Amino acid sequence: MGTAALSGNINAVGLLELMRIPMTTKRTGTLIVICEDADAVDAEARFQYDNGMLVSGSLGALTGEEALRRMLTWRDGEFEFIADAPFEGERDPRLHPVVLSELKNWYAARAGVSASAAGSRPAGSPSPSAPAMAPTSARAPVAKPPSGPVSAIPRYQPARAATPPPAPVSAPSAPISSALGGGILDTRGNLRDVSGQLSPRDGALVFAALQIGAAIGKDMGVGNPHSIEIRGKGPRWLAAAVRGEAAVVVACPPDTDLTDELARR
Repeated sequence: MGTAALSGNINAVGLLELMRIPMTTKRTGTLIVICEDADAVDAEARFQYDNGMLVSGSLGALTGEEALRRMLTWRDGEFEFIADAPFEGERDPRLHPVVLSELKNWYAARAGVSASAAGSRPAGSPSPSAPAMAPTSARAPVAKPPSGPVSAIPRYQPARAATPPPAPVSAPSAPISSALGGGILDTRGNLRDVSGQLSPRDGALVFAALQIGAAIGKDMGVGNPHSIEIRGKGPRWLAAAVRGEAAVVVACPPDTDLTDELARR
């Protein structure tokens, strides 16, 4: 019997992004999606994965591609992924190519231009938006020059007046963090060491954004992103930075310098 590895609201992740996560992570298990639309005739869809391959799907009397396309029209509901649940039943070899085609069309429509810009934007320019529910930005690792120090953007230095140095002053206190909350996100999308206002839904959103950023980085040949910033229109922004096998996650008020908040963690 498997265990719940990831759960949340489909509004926080998005259905196509959700279908991509088990594929990217090569998982075996069952994805259960429950529609909360009162007009839905059949409210529960089940999709089985085997080592990242989508092998079966059902929604009421519908199966395979018909079940998938009906489920993709849902706008509100909950999901749960049961990890390592063994697959039993008849495989549908046409289903995996169908979801790959849907993902390809989705990326081409919403992320193609931004992904291309991610590998060629000049240093210091704003990060492009990654395909998430809110505008995101992924910073890919920058290649170092063959030798010598990494070049930096020159800063203006005002001329020093010929006056005696100022009297010594006490060292300034450490900056106070403005983060609303923080925690650690493991490779299964679960939060731990949570402090402040950070919810499992925040973790699910950041986990999906990291997975999408990694997929885009791989397709564009720039590698996995080291950090993700999700800047929305709501009262909180999210950011994450990869630390080994896990990621540090922070939730901050709008207009916060997310890079500084991640550095404090």
